[in-house]
Amino acid sequence: MLDTLITQLLIPAGTLLIGGVAGLLTKNGRIKAKAEAMRTMAEAYEMRIDALHKVIDLLNKNEVTLTERVAQLDRTIDDKTAQIRRLTDNEMQLLREITDCKNTLIEAQKEIAEYRVAAEYLLEWHCRKPVCSDPEGRIPPNAKLRGQLFRLPPVLLRDPHEATPRPRM
Repeated sequence: MLDTLITQLLIPAGTLLIGGVAGLLTKNGRIKAKAEAMRTMAEAYEMRIDALHKVIDLLNKNEVTLTERVAQLDRTIDDKTAQIRRLTDNEMQLLREITDCKNTLIEAQKEIAEYRVAAEYLLEWHCRKPVCSDPEGRIPPNAKLRGQLFRLPPVLLRDPHEATPRPRM
């Protein structure tokens, strides 16, 4: 009976002791596995961080390159804008000069027309004698002008020195 009692007491105590050691070993195994998994995850994170640092460096280099390219394109746009402004100013100046030339041409054509009218008027009053010394002035050869007095056309009365000078281009 004592054997039975000892056996009955020792078996559960032994089981508890062996279970505790086995549990401890299993717990240590789980801790070890957990530590190994954590180390593996840490290494994976470090590798990912290194890869991300490389990507960041590459993106920084790309940003610098693209910023330089944008600055170069901005300078090109500024140059083209200045060139367009110069060309527009030149165009406006040429248009002003063309307008001035057209106005000068209109004035010259007007003056030419006045001289033509004066020439026609003078042809009507021309003297067919070699010397026109009529005391009353020119006598018109046309019957329609009889009884009228000869007057110089206004364009011939103007002083040519009083004419406004035309701008020369």
